[in-house]
Amino acid sequence: MTKSYDGLEKYEKMLLDMLKTALTLPVKSGQTDAFLVEQAIKNAVSARGIDRVGMGADWEKLVQCADRHGVLSLIADELKFIPDIPDSVLRYSMNKARRIVLQNNRLLELSAYYIRLLESEKITAILLKGAGTASLYPIGELRKSGDIDILITDSGQFDRALDILKAEGLKRVEEQHANYHEEMRGDNGVIVELHHSLAEQFDDTRVNRMLKIYTQDMSNHVVLKYLNGKKILCLEDAWDALSLVIHMLHHFLRAGFGLKLLCDWTVFWNRDIPVGQKNIFGEMIEKLGITGFVGAVNIICIERLGMDASKVDFMMKSDVRVDTTAFLKDIIEAEEFGDANNNRMVAMRGTGIRDYFREFHHQMRINNPSGSQNKLLWPYLWIKTLTVFIRNNRRVRNTTISGILKSAGKRSRLTKEMKLFIK
Repeated sequence: MTKSYDGLEKYEKMLLDMLKTALTLPVKSGQTDAFLVEQAIKNAVSARGIDRVGMGADWEKLVQCADRHGVLSLIADELKFIPDIPDSVLRYSMNKARRIVLQNNRLLELSAYYIRLLESEKITAILLKGAGTASLYPIGELRKSGDIDILITDSGQFDRALDILKAEGLKRVEEQHANYHEEMRGDNGVIVELHHSLAEQFDDTRVNRMLKIYTQDMSNHVVLKYLNGKKILCLEDAWDALSLVIHMLHHFLRAGFGLKLLCDWTVFWNRDIPVGQKNIFGEMIEKLGITGFVGAVNIICIERLGMDASKVDFMMKSDVRVDTTAFLKDIIEAEEFGDANNNRMVAMRGTGIRDYFREFHHQMRINNPSGSQNKLLWPYLWIKTLTVFIRNNRRVRNTTISGILKSAGKRSRLTKEMKLFIK
């Protein structure tokens, strides 16, 4: 795999260096001694010897970029030890970090409450990402969370779980943007995503079938974690890793993902994980045919974010060759969830005409899950899908079909190199 990172802007390289420092601090999440934490940050910044020469106004670009990727709070404390940071930039960063800490505390309380409520009704409810992932960071309170993700593995209990949360005051969001979870909003404005699957359906029946089996089995692979004194059900390491990587892949294939998910991946694997759990995860990604994707992510995390290569060598045996320079640029350009550019949409598994048609058919099935079961309706649903696609590009996204197709072709070259879903 390519290991060159030419083509990055100076502020982008600086941001990656600062994130590397934040992710590898020699402190434990939840450490309460503020002086010791600050001293560890100061020492780490000094030891890394970050090159600040010539940054100038790029500090504002760096902070804006970090903010759009959802990682500004992770580097805010480091900025205090850089003497030439503009005061306005530092104030903005510190205020953002404070808001993230308060928001995370609120989300943790609500996560514990909703999960406890469901469990009291004999429903197994598992926390995805959120506070469970944040607990893996050196300073977990600074990992941004925007909503609460809860997985219900038993499809027979899903509707009842919805009813319980509705009775608690949560309302179903009128416009749903996904088929793999139900989005609900409380009077407090907090979004709860109740999942019955880890991700949207992929364009491979075999992979979807396997992921359904894995997801249903997750209730047998849970651990009780104590997160800031709250008891919350989370996934065992192998299954937690699967949820993280499928989440990452889902967003990559839709419109892209940003640096925050790379940070999550880095801190997850920088721990000592039992060999048995590693073997289970390695077997799962091999069967799913996503080792090329995982390997490319690992290369970036190792070279730029401080991932310990020895901890992930068991999943680096793929002979797939991926242009990780282009992949990293795509991640940076995508920002947090691919919202940076209206032209960004799906990444297909190849760049040929057949790949475009396969993806078009796949989008038809995603947007019409019930009707697409009837093959007689396919011609009508194809026309409907195309009509909606053209209308949304013009009226909603304010872009062109040619711009969409050009972006899709560029991103699809990466997926072709990754040999996605090929065992």
